Amino acid sequence: MSPGQPTHLFAPLLPLGSVTVGVLLGVVLFFTAWPALTWPWALGLFGLALLGLVVARPTRLLWLYLGFLLVGVTLGLTAASSRTERLATAFLPLEYHGQRWWVTGTAVEVQPGREHTRLFLENVLLYPGGQTPVALPHKVRLSARAAAVMGLQTGDAVAAEAFLESPRLERFPGDFNYRHWAFYNQLSATGHVRGDIYVTPPAAYTEKRLQRWREGLAQGLYNSLGQTQGAAVLVALTTGLRTFIDPDLAEAYRDSGLAHLMAISGMNLAAVGGLIYVVWRFLWACWPWLALRVNGRKPAAVAGLVMAGFYMLLAGAEIPTVRAFVMVGFLFIAVLVERTRVALRLLLLAALGLALWWPEGVLTASFQMSFAAALSLILWAHWREGGWQSELHVMRGLGYVQAVWGTSLVAGLATLPLAVLHFQSFSIVGFVANLVGVPLMGLLTTPLALAGYALTPWVGLVALMPAAETLTWLNSLALHTAQWQGAGLYLPHGFGWVALVGLWGALLLIYWRRQRWGLGLAVVVLLGLWQVTRVDWSPAVVSLHGGQVLLLKRASGQADILWAAEKNDQQRRLIRDFARYQGWQVQPWTPALEGPDVACDTGGNCVLVREGRRILVAPESHLISAEDCAQVEVVLARLPIEACPQQWQPGPGYQAIKALRAAGS
Repeated sequence: MSPGQPTHLFAPLLPLGSVTVGVLLGVVLFFTAWPALTWPWALGLFGLALLGLVVARPTRLLWLYLGFLLVGVTLGLTAASSRTERLATAFLPLEYHGQRWWVTGTAVEVQPGREHTRLFLENVLLYPGGQTPVALPHKVRLSARAAAVMGLQTGDAVAAEAFLESPRLERFPGDFNYRHWAFYNQLSATGHVRGDIYVTPPAAYTEKRLQRWREGLAQGLYNSLGQTQGAAVLVALTTGLRTFIDPDLAEAYRDSGLAHLMAISGMNLAAVGGLIYVVWRFLWACWPWLALRVNGRKPAAVAGLVMAGFYMLLAGAEIPTVRAFVMVGFLFIAVLVERTRVALRLLLLAALGLALWWPEGVLTASFQMSFAAALSLILWAHWREGGWQSELHVMRGLGYVQAVWGTSLVAGLATLPLAVLHFQSFSIVGFVANLVGVPLMGLLTTPLALAGYALTPWVGLVALMPAAETLTWLNSLALHTAQWQGAGLYLPHGFGWVALVGLWGALLLIYWRRQRWGLGLAVVVLLGLWQVTRVDWSPAVVSLHGGQVLLLKRASGQADILWAAEKNDQQRRLIRDFARYQGWQVQPWTPALEGPDVACDTGGNCVLVREGRRILVAPESHLISAEDCAQVEVVLARLPIEACPQQWQPGPGYQAIKALRAAGS
């Protein structure tokens, strides 16, 4: 059997793989198809699984694996339902929503930022005017000016006058479900400090010392390194806190395809653990008496494992970080016990453990993109197993460039459909940007950062200045490549499923030695995705935020803001997120728009033609006359128009293309 045949890789893992897939399927079923699933369903599935395992024979492997699959589904359903019942997060009562109250609590997490700091409070008491204090059973997140809470630490008692509201629902179909996220993070309310805030340090605080040190390290790094964006990215890579990063820079990383370098994932943990392993082995070899008597690999593996675990805890132990630590940790354990290392088995164990511990994380982009990238790279490495090696340094250099480009291409293709599904965006220039970004991070930033931290006890945090400077170069690379053609392309949400099936089908065809078919399918899918961004859509009108925002999308794919009640950050984010979800290019409102499909006057009233009908869009309802109404078949207005009593007019709330179709198209 040749090394590249898939049976060699998958056959021993089918039982574990069946259980893992079953757990993931059970979690997805709980959160999507059967949100009110009860225990009898889980018990029934478990009974079917046991029956399948009993009647299965060695020659009937399909029934055996089906039994394992049903066992996994049962475990996934049980884990998701039990965690939901255990959390039982209670949201802010409606009578206290949208008002300004005095709030007291204990800070359990502080996320410092450039302009605003986020505070997570527990043991919260709400003081309505002249009433008995109301206790909120779960956490409250407040946003305050950074200057007002300078020096605030975890464990401090906080009293603030804040504007509170419940975690919001979806603002439009397909929007991020913030309330779902808040429920599983036990967040009862969010708010902004609108008045005075008082901070009282405790007499003695012994809990969450690592969290407190993490917050102090983040603030100290940012201040000591000159409050530059290079320092902000170094803080994110060290502690996982991204609140110091400028939003434009974060968007440039995403558009350029370099966002994975800012996340603490497998590459960072492997680099830290690997460097500690190599340095420890070198120091061990410097003592010949000890090196000849004790195998230096095992102490080096312990040192690498401990450092990787500490880094994971310091970074906040998010899903990608935990997944990376599980895989890196098992590799070090394999060195200790001298066992063969199978990366795919480690990936399955990591997925199984995280799905059972954090079932709600299975539906997140972080979980899906992290595991999709890891799986694709494992398959790619197995496919390339047994390739030629050259002794020439020039050829080795070319091989390294090929490896960087290959990993970037494979991981990019594997995660591209998920990026479209969750963020409606993808980047083609990332394959080129990573040729510079990945070596810069791996060969310069990480070694300089580790060396800087080693020198910190003697020279202070200034020792990290060279590492921050290399990150400034990486920031420039992201900002530059984000301006290239093919960066930050946005697609409608529905095309993510087409990309998911097409590109993963292409990768699997290539893995099964069907390179021509796989490459052909990948080219077709990418060309289709590229072309769909230039497809002309029929004109449409959308009302958002209870009629507070009115968008007009023309056949060219451009959407113009016809009306916005308030030009605040909340509405700007709403328009941006909705436009990305739809795959539209939003332009600011300009009077007297003209085009083949729309004509507007200086007041913002527009007439567009859709499917043979003339539609009048009237943000300013009082400017419409009966003569205007007589020239069109449909009128869309935020408020009823007395001059147009017979034409259809939408009420407040979300109105999209289907609303226009309901008007008689």
